[in-house]
Amino acid sequence: MDSANGAGAQFSWTPEGQVDRRAVGLAQVVRYDPMTGLPNRARLKEFLQHAIDHAHAGGGGFALVLLGLDGFRAINDRFGQETGDDLLTLAADRLRAALPEDHTVARLAGDEFAILAPIADRHQAALCAQNLLDRMRQPFPLERGEYHLSASAGLTCCPEDGDSVGLLLRNGDLALAEAKARARGQVRVFQPELSEAASARARLENDLRGALARGEMEVWYQPQIHLDGGRLAGVEALLRWRHPIDGLIAPSHFIPMAEQARLIDALGDWVLREACGLAVALRAEGILLPRVAVNVSPMQLQQPDFVARMAAALAAADCSAPHLELEVTESTLLADPATSIANLVRLRELGIRIAIDDFGTGYSSLAMLRQLPLDCLKIDRAFVSGTPGDANASAIIRAIMAMAHALRLEVLAEGVETEEQAGFLDGAGCDTVQGDLYARAMPVEELIPWLKARMG
Repeated sequence: MDSANGAGAQFSWTPEGQVDRRAVGLAQVVRYDPMTGLPNRARLKEFLQHAIDHAHAGGGGFALVLLGLDGFRAINDRFGQETGDDLLTLAADRLRAALPEDHTVARLAGDEFAILAPIADRHQAALCAQNLLDRMRQPFPLERGEYHLSASAGLTCCPEDGDSVGLLLRNGDLALAEAKARARGQVRVFQPELSEAASARARLENDLRGALARGEMEVWYQPQIHLDGGRLAGVEALLRWRHPIDGLIAPSHFIPMAEQARLIDALGDWVLREACGLAVALRAEGILLPRVAVNVSPMQLQQPDFVARMAAALAAADCSAPHLELEVTESTLLADPATSIANLVRLRELGIRIAIDDFGTGYSSLAMLRQLPLDCLKIDRAFVSGTPGDANASAIIRAIMAMAHALRLEVLAEGVETEEQAGFLDGAGCDTVQGDLYARAMPVEELIPWLKARMG
């Protein structure tokens, strides 16, 4: 029943199935997405207005969830629009299958969907949204193989957060933007302060576009230490943004912005040049730096010319490949395993070391681990912080150690802050450590004296 247009009609959450284009007139075609068969933005607005009217009449509140696929733009760039369309169709089918018939799913635009749910309780609505995100994490079967990605969601409720179509969509957009900016793959519930946060984020995004040219970016370095003898193993290059008004901004805050604005390639290449240049500059002063570790984003690793750019940066800096280590996360590899593995193999053939960063926090694939040309596993600080008191965290660390050493890989634990943690890691057989107990991340002008003092 199409009750959205009938005056005084009884309210109904109309299940939206695939639309047969041969069976509908022009008025229907313009209200449905031609690719997925889902209601489009215009049709969703009709359903929203009907739901609002129903709530005003005492029929109960509802929830609106806006869901966006993370990193979808890179899929179109890498594999073409046809592959992107296939993925969107599969995502739409998965959303439909995951929801009861009294929920309405719509496609707003691009990689963004909306779910209209007859759930008045905010907590229950958040659980529903999280369930959808969990479904999106399951691999998508495409013609070229399985593809992994995540999704983020913004949640807003009527009547608590607004009672107009425009306001609810705006609030949902704000919550979704906050979810993508803060920590992808999560649900963000709308709060009034998000309006101010959105304005501040828009200002930062605009400032970020010229930050590199204005010389506001800095590379800090945190030493890595061999537990056996306390020798220097290397340093990790960490990007920082010294904003002229807001001061030093951590990468967790601006890196997602850089990825969305397609600035990550330029920033990544700059960090790489700085890191290679540091190794050469230290060598001129008689300081041999064993290695410099540089983080690589998913967008960088999947670029067709990424390996060539790495080789060019090393040649330009006259830096030996074994002095460079690239750190990639498990989620980076899972996004496009075939391309990731191929690029890592080529990088390893150049002599560049490869490390898996934040190991244990993603969706580990032991089968994939066997195929990767790895040198090191980095245990995430989330596990280290619980040792030695947390029996589960300690057991996980010991298991990672055993597996890594069986594969002849070095194990580095990050976030080591106490002597107790260091003692546990030493006893468990950890090779290398990194954390404030040994040295904080520092700008290059502090790093050089620190290194010279250790040599003395």
